[in-house]
Order: sequence, then structure tokens, then C-alpha cells
Amino acid sequence: MPGRRWDADLLLRLDWKRFQDLVRVLVTKAGYRVRPLLVGEAGVCLMSLVNGSRRRPEALLGCAPWNQPVVSGRLLAGFHQEVVNRGFPRGTFFTPGRFHSDAADFAGVRPIERVDARDFVAVLARLSAAEAEHLLKLTTAGEFGVPTCPACSIKLALRDSEMPEGAGKLKNLTVRRSETFVGDVRCNRLTIGRGAEAQFLKGVYANRLVVHGRAMGNFTCRGAAKIGVGAWVVGSVAARSVELEPGGIVDGEMRILDEVEVRPVRVPPHEPIWGCPNYPKCRVVLPVRKLDAPGGQAGEA
Repeated sequence: MPGRRWDADLLLRLDWKRFQDLVRVLVTKAGYRVRPLLVGEAGVCLMSLVNGSRRRPEALLGCAPWNQPVVSGRLLAGFHQEVVNRGFPRGTFFTPGRFHSDAADFAGVRPIERVDARDFVAVLARLSAAEAEHLLKLTTAGEFGVPTCPACSIKLALRDSEMPEGAGKLKNLTVRRSETFVGDVRCNRLTIGRGAEAQFLKGVYANRLVVHGRAMGNFTCRGAAKIGVGAWVVGSVAARSVELEPGGIVDGEMRILDEVEVRPVRVPPHEPIWGCPNYPKCRVVLPVRKLDAPGGQAGEA
């Protein structure tokens, strides 16, 4: 195909399912039969290899998971344990990336063959031009870089790391005892109960603030803030309106937000993930690799 060719960069960009299919095609061309055994989390695959007309499988084949372009010794050790547990005499592990040096050391003294991107490119180079082009068209048809759901076998979709029903929605937060919050707090209604003492080390962003106990921090409220009878706030309060009941104290700055400053409080953005469209029935998620982003470079992720 114009502008596209078989190389290590292309292999690393393939959906784990497309890569598994490529492995099966090349193994079949070599005169073997492949029987799928398992598709696990993140697209790690296990298959049995049968030579010609023989019935007994002679090797266990494994494919690296979607999110591990560099195969570690630990991952290869897990595959070797599968080889032993399933009673195979040997194993072959495929990756569209490369093997870490500790994986090479591990396989060096065990019946484990390693096949990386460089080996794949060499095998593909031995095909006829027509075969290589045909296989390239099949492998890169459609959204070949979008991962498949290991459970549902449909293409995953990009979304925020929050689950869909929680995206964009803020929960109420009620503090009923003494508590310290070390990170940013974003909520719909923040209530500090009577007798409670809450310390916020970073910013607090809420749609409504109600304080009946003691609160320390910097509070930004797009709606009304209420400081109850005997309540005490140490820090700053910036709100659309502030109701200070008798005995209520704000020990710090108190400011009324103007129209321009009032903005909806939103859930902070998260790193995107690949999520199954069948959520919540299927909760499979896969990470977004650096090379999945526009202009991303293939390599270690």
C-alpha cells in the first residue's frame, strides 16, 4: 500500500488481535496448524501448535499483551509456567516489540523460543511481493491500530479513565469527623458537620459550601457558601454569595465572585483509556500508549 510497508514501527502499532492473526497466518504458511486456547487480560494470547497431520500439539505459542512492547523476564517466566502446567515440551513467544535483556537471559536456559519485530520483518521479507502486499492490505484494513476488547471481540473506544456514568458528575461530600485532605477536592455540595474539623491542604472547588464545624483551607464556591452558628473557617472563601450566621467566623479573606468568575465545577480531566462500549456489562479497559497518540513514536512505552 502507498506510504505503508512492513517494518517494526507498523508491527508495534497493530491491534493485539491483528498481531495475533498475523502470527497465525505466518505459522500456517510454515505448514503448521494453530488452535486458540486463551485470550487473557490486555490481549495476551495462548495457542497450541500442531505439526502437519499430527494430533498431539508440540508447542505452546504466546503473544505479548497490548501494553507491553518490551517483554520482561517476569512476563516470559509467566509464559514458561503456562508451558509447564499445560504439559507442552516447548514454547514460542511472539512480540511486535522486543525482549528485555532479562527475558533473553531467562529464555536462554529454557525451551523457550523468542520472536520479536526484527524476526517478523525478516520472515515477511521472504514472502513474494504479491503475498506480502496482500497480507499488508488485510492486516492494515480499517482501524488496525484500535485495540479489540478481549472479552467482547469488538473495537474499544477512547474515553476518560472515569467510568462513563461518573464522567462529568460531581458527588456530594460530607465530613462528619476530623479529617485531612491532601489533594484537590472537587464536589457538588461540601458539608462540614457539627463537631467535625476538616483540613484541606490544596484547593477546594464546590458548587455549594455549608460549614457547621471547623474548616481550614481555600474554598472556591460557584454558588452559595453558608457559615453556620459557631462555625469557623480559617483560610479564604470565594463564593457567589456568603451567608454568615451569628457566631460564624471566617478567619481570612472572604470574596464574592462576579459573573465572569463563576464557572461550573467539573471533574478534573484524566488520562484517556480504551474502554469497552458494552460498559457496564463489560468493564474491560486498556491503557493508551504513547505511540497511540497522533505523532506518537513506536518504541518503549
